[in-house]
Amino acid sequence: MIKLVKTITEEVTISKDRLNSLFTDLEKSFVDPYNKPEILIAKRQPTTRSGSNYFTFHIVNESGYLMDITYDIANVIGVKLNDKMGGTIYRTFGNMDMGFQTLYEMFSSLGYETWNDWQSRIRYRYI
Repeated sequence: MIKLVKTITEEVTISKDRLNSLFTDLEKSFVDPYNKPEILIAKRQPTTRSGSNYFTFHIVNESGYLMDITYDIANVIGVKLNDKMGGTIYRTFGNMDMGFQTLYEMFSSLGYETWNDWQSRIRYRYI
């Protein structure tokens, strides 16, 4: 019988590789330098009294389909998904845009110098 259990570090590595290849492939598919891949952030309700929010992250892949990348981002930044709110990332109150903060942490955690300038290469917006 084959054991199919993955360690946490294996899952993080798989998520990092998946996100790196996804963003790299998307960037290559855009010929126009002014047209950039876009990450769509959905802020889920309710926002808590303290100002904390629940987020999901999506991207339109090369085939034109909306793809949920919330699980991979959660693995990379080391947080658990909130099952009560449908697999969202819970971010506590901060003085800055917490959707941006989550993306900043994710690109910093990918571990590749390729993404040091991600803010000029990839857009994000709330849906």
